[in-house]
Amino acid sequence: MYQKPHRSFPTKWPFLGMLPGLLVEIPRVYDYITEVLEASNLTFPFKGPCFGGLDMLITVDPANIHHIMSSNFTNYPKGSEFKKIFDVLGDGIFNADSDLWKDLRKSAQSMMSHQEFQRFTLRTSMSKLEKGLVPLLDHVAEKKLVVDLQDVFQRFTFDTTFVLATGIDPGCLSVEMPEIEFAKALDEAEEAVFFRHVKPEMVWKMQRLIGFGDELKLKRAHSTFDRVCSKCINTKRDETTRGIIDIDSSSKDLLMSYLDVDTTKYKLLNPSRDTTGSALTWFFWLLSKNPQAATKIRQEINTILPPRTDNDSFHPQELNKLVYLHGALYEALRLYPPVPFQHKSPTKPDVVPSGHRVDVSSKIVFCLYSLGRMKSVWGEDASEFKPERWISESGRLIHVPSFKFLSFNAGPRTCLGKEVAMTQMKSVAVKIIQNYDMKVVEGHKIEPVPSVILHMKHGLKVLVTKRLRNHLSAINLMDYFLLIVSFLIFVIFSLKHLVGIWQSKHNLPPTPAGSLPVIGHLHLLKPPLHRTLHSLSQSLGGAPIFRLHLGNRVAFVVSSFSLAEECFTKNDIVLADRPKFTFGRLVEYNCTTMATTSYGDHWRNLRRIGAIEIFSSHRLDSFLSIRKDEIRHLVSCLSKNSLDGFAKVELRSLFGNFNINNILRMIAGKRFYGDGAEQDEDDAKRVRQLLDEAVSSAGVGHASDYVPFLRWVTSYEKGVKKLAVRVDEFLQGLVDEKRAQKEKGNTMIDHLLSLQETQPDYYTDITVKGLIVVMIFAGNVTLTRTLEWAMLNLLNHPEVLKKARIEIDTKIGLDRLVDEPDAKNLPYLQCIISEIFRLYPAAPLLAPHRATDDCTVGGYDFPRGTTLIANVWAIHRDPSIWEEPEKFKPERFEKKGEDQKLMPFGMGRRACPGSGLAQRVVSLALGSLIQCFEWERVGEEYVDISEATTMRPATPLLAMCRARPIVHTILTSQ
Repeated sequence: MYQKPHRSFPTKWPFLGMLPGLLVEIPRVYDYITEVLEASNLTFPFKGPCFGGLDMLITVDPANIHHIMSSNFTNYPKGSEFKKIFDVLGDGIFNADSDLWKDLRKSAQSMMSHQEFQRFTLRTSMSKLEKGLVPLLDHVAEKKLVVDLQDVFQRFTFDTTFVLATGIDPGCLSVEMPEIEFAKALDEAEEAVFFRHVKPEMVWKMQRLIGFGDELKLKRAHSTFDRVCSKCINTKRDETTRGIIDIDSSSKDLLMSYLDVDTTKYKLLNPSRDTTGSALTWFFWLLSKNPQAATKIRQEINTILPPRTDNDSFHPQELNKLVYLHGALYEALRLYPPVPFQHKSPTKPDVVPSGHRVDVSSKIVFCLYSLGRMKSVWGEDASEFKPERWISESGRLIHVPSFKFLSFNAGPRTCLGKEVAMTQMKSVAVKIIQNYDMKVVEGHKIEPVPSVILHMKHGLKVLVTKRLRNHLSAINLMDYFLLIVSFLIFVIFSLKHLVGIWQSKHNLPPTPAGSLPVIGHLHLLKPPLHRTLHSLSQSLGGAPIFRLHLGNRVAFVVSSFSLAEECFTKNDIVLADRPKFTFGRLVEYNCTTMATTSYGDHWRNLRRIGAIEIFSSHRLDSFLSIRKDEIRHLVSCLSKNSLDGFAKVELRSLFGNFNINNILRMIAGKRFYGDGAEQDEDDAKRVRQLLDEAVSSAGVGHASDYVPFLRWVTSYEKGVKKLAVRVDEFLQGLVDEKRAQKEKGNTMIDHLLSLQETQPDYYTDITVKGLIVVMIFAGNVTLTRTLEWAMLNLLNHPEVLKKARIEIDTKIGLDRLVDEPDAKNLPYLQCIISEIFRLYPAAPLLAPHRATDDCTVGGYDFPRGTTLIANVWAIHRDPSIWEEPEKFKPERFEKKGEDQKLMPFGMGRRACPGSGLAQRVVSLALGSLIQCFEWERVGEEYVDISEATTMRPATPLLAMCRARPIVHTILTSQ
């Protein structure tokens, strides 16, 4: 037979096509296809035998992948041909198409995103890690035995997946290493399915008919699957019937979930067992070839993860901090994807972006192994193991589109178990890298075996050595204490000397007296913080910018509009980053929300989503009926006792209920408070308490954010961790409830989940929750405080209240409520709102910014890494800008352009994107309250305008109100 050189295209033979050349290269099929694709501009039409139906378009062109997997997804189902080849997997989600696939995916997504399922999955993995993997590695290390790490990982993932699916531990991973019938059947099935890809259909079907070769193995494997699965299902059914197990318990396994639906959908063990095992095998082989990467991972683990006992497990949020480990795992998946090929077929003719035409008989094959090695996709170093390619200069993970990195699939079929798999792999990696050294046996040959899963042909034979770990208990406690104290004294004096040298080289703003070693000016900061910072500014002669030393950070405080404008226009990009604080790290998903994430691609994507899907005029208009309905509920509540005369009302709680209802109805369609509430009173109280705790814990950071060792002596971080769990449970509950509903509604979660179906690799549940958590926290605080301050000042200035009412009565009348479009015709009402924003900004200090490069502000050097704090409260009361700045005087905004000096929602690219919604809600609510009621103070005295430690009145606002005739008209019309 004529054989072309490996780097040339396969010869097209008469009748047989290119199949002979491919069969010759089967032992090195992955590298061979890589060479062909590299030489053919990423796409190669393969011509099979004229009788076999093996014509294929083999491609790794990202444009083709995106077109097929996302843009034109409906035209490229798995197809009947795929189902024939993978018939061993039945009608499960792996094979299904169309409505059946959507139903299965929705069911699986609902189950896998459920918190109880995630907790059970983590417990199962950690239990097998501690009781199976660690004892085995300890044993082989002690006995100096050679162990096949590929076999170990397959056993580990097989056991965990089997427990998850059936509730039964097969005990495959143990010191004895027993042979498990089901696992062996899976291996034989994989090999047979692979050869179905390269054999003509008539050949393997003939083998199946007569019971020969690979097809005989597959038949035996299929029989094993059915027998074992039926046994497990019957056992579970029997236990349930006899009441032996509690099907409502938190450990309800996957098989029990499917028993509730349909037993035919049970065929999930192979993908999760072998893909994770394969990924871990190649990952540890790559680490053995690149020991410097293993060293960096070990340093990252020791630096970031807190010390714990050998039996303690890691929380997924802690594992997510290991950026370099994440990058190394992704790099291993790029070079050695567990599923090396994917297969698609079009339902109608199409032309893909590379210009190749495909018809309904075409097979399209993606070679993931080759995709990760294409220089035109990944650069000249594509074949090198470089975890750094996944990490940005700021130390964050770089998002790579799924059509370049296809290991977890792409588009609507993105792997639902991605996060579970990554958490499991990170847990295994941390445990092994911390405690063991692995050395591949000398002379052991590493090569992939042709299969549907990328296994090593000869396994991964290694020698295991246990690492020594230091324990502080070996050191005399007093000696250790004296050593630490001596070291701290040395550090303090060294830093003081270095800071003096550094300051002499920079033109820095003035700094207040009283800075102490280690903590700097932290002891001077007393609540309310905006007033304290203003006082420090005044102590420096009214300095518009000054410098604070706050533990291990330096902050510049700006109290001048002109300097704030310079920061957020001229230096906007340099100062667009955020410093990291404990609250954002724990509650806001490792600082990945729009408010806390670093400036970069992720923030730009979130900002785009917010601008289009949440805060666009079109989206806000679609929620107008909700806002108007909540206004009617507020009016109705206030009128209950005030139709016949003045009645005393407490407004803070009413405004809080109104705002939470308004926000949560837009987000999730749920009403928590007042008449028509959908939640019971206890749930409503828990939500209120949760939001109050979140507000009190947030801000510009806790002392331990500036002096890290305070984490060990304060309970702040422990409290925030507990809060984070409760916040996440609440948000995940909202998402899961909307996902489980069959009909899509008009809520923000509904819209985001629709986007998740088309781009699941980006619109993850964390992204969805991160978007809504910011809106809930910020929206509730801003609107409630603004309305309370507005009514307080109107009560103290009845002439302003009267003037606003006359404007509304004149321009709106007494036969209908104020509506949002009326706001532009009520200029005096807008002046009142602007004055409230000026005097009482809901966020008196803007969220801190961080300089990513050196710049200058007000002629002073602003070094890289410095934190910027803008004191909006002080800027809004600056006598050089505002006449009588302490006086409530809405008329000042009748002058055109005065509102341009306001910045209650920030300034520049990181200004609050929800300012438009806030303006709408405040205008509608305040206008309605003025139009519908007469208001008076409870007594003759002015209402107290003093502040609490946060930016709200010191005491809840009490007022006397009496319904006006328009209220009767409104209630009657309802």
